[in-house]
Amino acid sequence: MTVSKDNQRYQITITPEEKAQLRVLCQATKERPSTLIRRLICTEKRLYDSGFLPSYNSKVKK
Repeated sequence: MTVSKDNQRYQITITPEEKAQLRVLCQATKERPSTLIRRLICTEKRLYDSGFLPSYNSKVKK
């Protein structure tokens, strides 16, 4: 899943597999896809900020 910022909104492109997974998650949580994706992005950011996930810069080899 790729996310690019555009005018305070995010344009998200997902693969067919990710779309199927999103559909299942939406059915399980009874949430709209946009709400669920927004929560996932916020959760991922919090995990990066708190150090539970390695930052993107640490993965890039120079």
